[in-house]
Amino acid sequence: EKSEHSHTGEALHSGTDHHDHRYHSFAPQREECNAKWYTDTCGYFWALSSAIEKAQHDIWVMGWWLSPEVYLRRPPARNMQYRLDRMLQAAAMRGVRVNIIINNVNTSLQTKIAFENLHETIVVVRHSYRPETILQTTKTNDINPSSTPDICWCNHEKLCIFDGRVAFMGGVDVCFGRWDTNAYPIADAHPNNPQEILCPGQDFKNARAFDFTQPDHPKENRLNRNIDYRMGWTDPAVCLEGPVLQDLVAHFAQRWNYERARNCGAGLQAKTTKLSLEIQGYTCNGIGKMPAVNSVNENSDEHESIGSTVSNTDNTAGKAPRRGQKHGEARASMSMQTVRSVCEWNHGTITEHSILNAYLDTIEKSQHFLYFEHQYFITATTEEQYPVLNKIGRSIVNRILRAARAKEKFKVIVVMPAVPAFAGDIQYDSSPGTLAIMGFQYKSISRGGSSIIEKIREAGFNPEDYISFYNLRSYDRINASASTDVPEKNSDASHGDICKKYEKTVGDALNTSSGSISSAYMLNGPSLSFFPWDNGNVDEIDAFVSEEVYVHSKLLIADDQVVIVGSANLEDRSMLGYRDSELAIVIEDPVMIDSRMDGEPFKASRFAASMRRNLFRKHLGLVSGQDPTKPDENFLPVDKFDNLYDWGSDSDLLVEDPLSDTFEELWSHTARTNTEVFDKVFRQVPSNAVRNWQQYHEYYGQYFDVKKGSMEEPKYRYGHVFKENFPGGVQDVKSELERVRGTLVEMPLDYLVDVNDLEKEGFDDQPFQAEIYT
Repeated sequence: EKSEHSHTGEALHSGTDHHDHRYHSFAPQREECNAKWYTDTCGYFWALSSAIEKAQHDIWVMGWWLSPEVYLRRPPARNMQYRLDRMLQAAAMRGVRVNIIINNVNTSLQTKIAFENLHETIVVVRHSYRPETILQTTKTNDINPSSTPDICWCNHEKLCIFDGRVAFMGGVDVCFGRWDTNAYPIADAHPNNPQEILCPGQDFKNARAFDFTQPDHPKENRLNRNIDYRMGWTDPAVCLEGPVLQDLVAHFAQRWNYERARNCGAGLQAKTTKLSLEIQGYTCNGIGKMPAVNSVNENSDEHESIGSTVSNTDNTAGKAPRRGQKHGEARASMSMQTVRSVCEWNHGTITEHSILNAYLDTIEKSQHFLYFEHQYFITATTEEQYPVLNKIGRSIVNRILRAARAKEKFKVIVVMPAVPAFAGDIQYDSSPGTLAIMGFQYKSISRGGSSIIEKIREAGFNPEDYISFYNLRSYDRINASASTDVPEKNSDASHGDICKKYEKTVGDALNTSSGSISSAYMLNGPSLSFFPWDNGNVDEIDAFVSEEVYVHSKLLIADDQVVIVGSANLEDRSMLGYRDSELAIVIEDPVMIDSRMDGEPFKASRFAASMRRNLFRKHLGLVSGQDPTKPDENFLPVDKFDNLYDWGSDSDLLVEDPLSDTFEELWSHTARTNTEVFDKVFRQVPSNAVRNWQQYHEYYGQYFDVKKGSMEEPKYRYGHVFKENFPGGVQDVKSELERVRGTLVEMPLDYLVDVNDLEKEGFDDQPFQAEIYT
């Protein structure tokens, strides 16, 4: 079928250099590679810090956003030297060259200045707007995707490469608000022991409450940790080594050289040299040539010696990062392929959407089940769902119907955020993006006539037998007491200064209350009665809080055999190739382990199975809560240790078979119970009890929210206990919360279902505005 590898059925803009590779990627499949997964950012950030410490020659970083002041190890008071800017400065001072590419957003200029002021061998490149874009927006104030892609779309990859030997990639930006553990401690108040604060300053973030303001002032924060809470964050990522590094190096070098040429007027060419597309020791087999772009003038640099140095006098100029030693076959045995979304405006090349092709092919060829963990879920099954163009939804429907008609068991599980991470109440002062994205997602899933669920039902089958959708949510207790009057906000003080101020204020008196109780819903976690409460100026019932865990993941696991992970969201922006630039990796591990599928013996891929099982166990509360001060093998890069996983444990066996009735009951019962508890204790929204705006006010608005511009105070603070359900007080609240295991909750598919065209409530009916949110 002509549309097999194209979102609209049109011919691919592939060029001869893409034809020989699977998915029409610029890169071939690479053998003898190795990968390590990180299912939460606590271990990922620690591993990054280890790689920075060991780097000897080159550090290459590509990100949507970077925060120089973010700490890679926590708590910061014990790890002051592990702040990103300090680590990169130390690396530069020992002779490491640091090349950074960041998306051009309002705050990236401050980031560039902050990094480049650290050392002369740290160089930061931002995307340069095309002259025609600047001219059009200046003269006409006309901003639309077709004429000003530089402004409407973004460079979204997240990639770190060390000495051409080890790479980190996924959906994680090394910035504020991303660090978290698998238990998501959203409370972080330590009134008498500030050395235990995990997320200082702007890193204590809840995107549903406030967006970042003045991120170049890292100590400022509109949230007050003594009464507010942050948002939990989940973001799987990987660390890679082996021949696949050649393609990641090539992608980075292509972007660097492209932006360097475009920035010629800013003097960047005089400060840097071009980067090589090859790593010493690896061949460049299979990497397509990057087509020339007429708008880029290479000037007199075209034939100069190229390399990763920023100094033309360095005797290593012209050399690319070195690679590490090859591991034994048993360890470095995985097959990997780099896929991406790029085009002329963002990468200086012909349009490539090999990530989309990889998704479509993996879905079509799946045999048993698909697991999607994604920040967004915007897709189409028909042409009538314009402006949505990608047909991942159609592929899902086709695969399910094929199984249904053959009377085969097949499951699709989707985990995604309850609400997009935009600040404000959705009815009054939220970003228009919130309603737009939610509307497009619901029309992809269950509404509008052409959704996935409706298409399955239209074919005569029960969608619930084949596909289900879930969110994540956590609770915690803010350790508030009379000692909380010492302010954290102090623009002139470092975190260490604040700690000393607290110590001087309270001396050696330690508050016996815990800074977080989130470990209670994890494996072997203590009962809530274990956590003492010091009576102060806050009643304990008012200290319990809840928030969604923000699923920032970009992950597909098929049949415990194939993993696709990277920066690409499930939406048009990421998938079409000519909008946001993205990078992902397809991982297939030939090392098989004995497993089960639908009750039968099954050979599963070691890497895919362990990653999927660890994620499922985390969501179900079947792993112990992480202690950020006690790193294990999973906190280190891939070249140090493989993933540590407890194969055959009782908890592992519970999630071994994703098609078994036992697992289905465990998964659905846990989600249902958690949902019931959170609904009762916190009266959360979204909720199936809210089908229209009137019910929104009756169920939620009259208690937790006040209309914009009103001087009234809400009866309850957002995310706090709905006390009208608990006349017996805090003990009843604790008894209810004891039922929660993990963070899995049902996705309320009937939320605002009676509001027609929900996506249009947030913006004018302009086609280009719809494109921005799809």
